[in-house]
Amino acid sequence: MRMSMKTSGSWACGLTLWVCGCTGAERPPVPDRATAQATEPVASAPQTPPSAATPPSGPTPRPAADVDPPAPPSNEAIGTESATAYIASAANGHWVAFCQAREDTDDTPGIQVHLGRHGDLYGDAMVPYLAVGAGEGVPLKAFVGSDPSGRFVAVVRDGDGLVLLDTWASDEWVLSGAQTDDDASPFGHHRAAVFSADKVAFARETGDRTYVVVRDLRAGTELVLDPGDGILWRFDLDAAQQNVVVRMLLQDTDGDGAVTPPVPKTSLAGRQCRGPVGSYSRSGATGDRPVVRTIALQAGASPRDVPGALAMLARGPLARRGDGAIVSGATEVLSAKCQAEIIHVEPLKNEVWATCKTEAAETSAGKRMSPLLHVLGTNVVDVGLHVELHGYDRIEQPLGLVQAYDGATMKTINTRTATTSTAVLGRGSPAMVDGDRLLYLPGRKAFIYDLSTERRRQIKALGDGFIYVTQGTVAAVLTGRRTTVFDLATSEVLGRTKAEAMAVATSGHVLVAKRSNGAVRKLPVGPLRWYPPK
Repeated sequence: MRMSMKTSGSWACGLTLWVCGCTGAERPPVPDRATAQATEPVASAPQTPPSAATPPSGPTPRPAADVDPPAPPSNEAIGTESATAYIASAANGHWVAFCQAREDTDDTPGIQVHLGRHGDLYGDAMVPYLAVGAGEGVPLKAFVGSDPSGRFVAVVRDGDGLVLLDTWASDEWVLSGAQTDDDASPFGHHRAAVFSADKVAFARETGDRTYVVVRDLRAGTELVLDPGDGILWRFDLDAAQQNVVVRMLLQDTDGDGAVTPPVPKTSLAGRQCRGPVGSYSRSGATGDRPVVRTIALQAGASPRDVPGALAMLARGPLARRGDGAIVSGATEVLSAKCQAEIIHVEPLKNEVWATCKTEAAETSAGKRMSPLLHVLGTNVVDVGLHVELHGYDRIEQPLGLVQAYDGATMKTINTRTATTSTAVLGRGSPAMVDGDRLLYLPGRKAFIYDLSTERRRQIKALGDGFIYVTQGTVAAVLTGRRTTVFDLATSEVLGRTKAEAMAVATSGHVLVAKRSNGAVRKLPVGPLRWYPPK
């Protein structure tokens, strides 16, 4: 018998280290390692055979039109003169998703919205809107996400359910039968759909069963896959776009008498309409442990359980065996003796970065650190003592940079390019990475480091600033009371504005509210406008 789950809130994009095709215009916060371990499936029920039911065929394909990308955004007003919470925007600024309170929905006089420290919003109801180009925007039940190009957007609308929009061609497809429910996690993407470079996946109810549908964004064709028995909790497309990764709820593993999805314990406000976050806490999770399955992107493919699943590499799943060893298929990658902790994966390269807890060493400063291991295929290299995995964002943004000490030299390693440098970076954290070029903001000075040449260049215009928003290689850096727009790819300052940027486009345009309220704990007030860098 199929069990159904109807919940509300926000779905987590990655409560484990599964590397998937989660994309969107905004990089959402991700849970810390404690939360990940609390919800990581360390064991699985025996493999569940797929249902004998034949997945239904999808509608007749209607391909997307062949059109050119839109021009850079105009300076026309977006939204109304209301309290505004930013959700996401296209990389080129062609559309903006945001929340506004336009009606008096509570018992207090007038329209008022108050902001809590964790991004909570109180007062009159905030409603999500999507504005394509400019204008007041179309009201939504939920903004779901977009493909990396920003052309295709998924939203939930009253009366229509899940809708796929082609914002370049002004076209749309109502995805009939698609599930639109979300869950209570504030981390990651909405459950209703997930995008990769050229596909979107969603869940469709047919009769008493739920199927995962993978749609080709341009051809319009649909592949319908049966995830097997159980409650379909969430689903992702793996980085290699070879599989759908599903998490199924089969058992009451926490003994509370109900089968419920994992939900992080956190003070962070819900993701859909959330204000600026001052701080938040995290402490484990509640709910039942899911079973992870993979389904090949092939018609008639059967789901396969992955006990102890950790991540999805191009060659297949990475998992923790019952004795603690890390395995890839039948190959043991790291032994049980290591008690490995996975800190980073490069799925398309089949690379894993891990530390061995059982082999920690004490440094001259009295600090215990674990060796950092680089696993490529079955080849394991001891890089040195793990210092830290660098990352920088308003909440958290892993950049794929690792530092390690080999007893004589401190090394900075770019896990995405395999470049190793002995350049002394100094204090602070890298803010952006483009290939082997790092934008580094250690304090009152800003530098660009090239790991491959070990050269650095000071960018005086960014001194004493911090990254506020990014889009591709373009960053809006808040320096004092003004925003400086900088392109790491060209090492050029594109321009400045006295206003605080809510978002930045790849063209360097910044999205600014009519009133930003500065450091005061109040929401910005619309309408919003894109301004070119000057």
